[in-house]
This record gives sequence, C-alpha cells and structure tokens, in this order.
Amino acid sequence: TWRQDYLEFLKITAEEIRAADPSARIAAGATAGTPGDDQIAGLFEDGLGAYADIYTFHGYGAIPETFGRTSAATYAMIRKNAPKVEIWRGEAGLPSAPSGHGALSNVKTSEAVQCRWMARHLVRDLADPAIDFTSYFHLFDFEHFSHKYTYHYGVLRDGDYSRKPSFVVLRRIRDFFDDGCCVPDRTLGVSAKADDVVFHAFRRNGSAFVAYVRPESPSDEPVVRETDVSVFFGNSKERWRDPVVLNVVDGTVTRVKPDKWGFGAHLPYSGELRVFTEAAALRPHVMLAPGEAATSELRGQRDHE
Repeated sequence: TWRQDYLEFLKITAEEIRAADPSARIAAGATAGTPGDDQIAGLFEDGLGAYADIYTFHGYGAIPETFGRTSAATYAMIRKNAPKVEIWRGEAGLPSAPSGHGALSNVKTSEAVQCRWMARHLVRDLADPAIDFTSYFHLFDFEHFSHKYTYHYGVLRDGDYSRKPSFVVLRRIRDFFDDGCCVPDRTLGVSAKADDVVFHAFRRNGSAFVAYVRPESPSDEPVVRETDVSVFFGNSKERWRDPVVLNVVDGTVTRVKPDKWGFGAHLPYSGELRVFTEAAALRPHVMLAPGEAATSELRGQRDHE
C-alpha cells in the first residue's frame, strides 16, 4: 500500500540523514488534499513517530475557524501513538485575486479579503494547543510553471514586489502575537451575550489578550455589531483597568469602558479579527494618552513603509 511504501521511504531517508547529522530534525507528511483521518491514523499506527520529529500538513479552509473541529480525534491519535512528534501546518493561504487555479480558488477574494482571512487563520492556529507551528503561504505572487497563470497568494505583488495590505497585517500579527510576550492562556474564560462570536485567549505582557471574531465568510463585507463580553480571570483579584480594542486588520485602537464589575465591556465585533486587552499590553507599539477615548491609529512609519 502507499502507506507501507511511504514509511519504507521515510525509514531509509531518516537513517541516512541521522547518520550524517544526529542533531537533524526530520519532518514527514506534508499531506495535502483530503487524506482521511483513518489514513493519517494508519501512518502513526504503523510507526511514523519512530522516524520523524514533526508531522506536517497543508490545510486550507475558506472559514478559518471551522478548521480543526473534525480533526480533534486525529490530533489525539497522533499524541497517543507519537507523543513527542510536533504537529505543523506547513502551508495555508488565500489568493488576493482569482486565477481559477489552486487552493481556495473558488472563494470570492480581493486584497481586503486576504487580510481578513490571514489574520483569522494565523491567530486561530497560534491559539490551538494541538498545533506547534503554523505558516502563511506565500511571501510573493509567482507565475505557475506552465506560464499560463499567476498564483496571487503572496503578501508582495507580482512584477514590482510592492507590498499588499496583507504585508502590513502579517507584520502586525508578528508584533502583537510574538513569541514570549504573547502566549495562549487557557485559564481565561470568555463569554458573550451574542452567540455568533469565537474567542481565542492569550496573555501579552501579563495582561489578558482576547482575540475574537464573527466566524462569517471573509469574503463578506464586514458588518459591525456590538455585544457584551465578559472575561473570567484565573486570578480572582484581576479586573479590567484601562481596556482597549485593537482591530488587527486596520490597526486602529479604541478605548472602551469596563462594566461596573470590571469583568467585561460592550464591544464591537465583525468578520475582522479584533483583540480586547489592556492598553498597557500593546506597548511599545501603541501609546494612548491617559483618558484618550477616540480611535487611535498605530503610531510611526512601521505600518506605512
């Protein structure tokens, strides 16, 4: 079977690599398309974890928040059979213009849609305890080897390599969801009066950092709604002091008033990813004067280069 052929190939390759470099880390899989859970399970039941340090997959989904719900059993099976193997999403992206070819080529898209999709995809993965590493495909648009069409997945445009808006969004995610300062926090409990909101809980610089979005199609023009959101802290003494909302897509930051108990606030939400957090958690990237209530653009030239 293909599984046996693949595992034999992996075994031979891994032995040669480790003989030459014992410190090498080996990634296997790069599964794409629609391999069934039973096929992936078979790879691990047959011993993939003995030869690989990383299992990598290419996973695309038009609505990022729906990815992973049907894979929970697969993740658990991987952990059971190969607890030391890391799980990486090696490829996923959305084109900024249609070409009629490639993953998600049937999605109604634009540069603005690409920004919304990217933010939601990357932050969903960063909050997922099952995924150890994620990525965005691709750095720049590129011509297909047939020379008949161009893939527009890049954050740099084809031809002149000018920056798309998604380049700025990617850099903003790097700044605010950076390793070390921002880490997932599953002690935070979050709820909303509206039932059409998805939350991802982190801590950044010691403060609650709650990303949230309405899981509609990124192709839909965002309609801003409002709802009451409450956060139940792991620390019983913690309360919101100076909360703000960051729109990850356009970079605007708005101060919001905490409720009388200090647990929540009345927040805007839409198909654009936002973050509810303390103003202090955004420093040094955003500085708001005490009491400032108006919407504030990110300071400096970093997002306008």
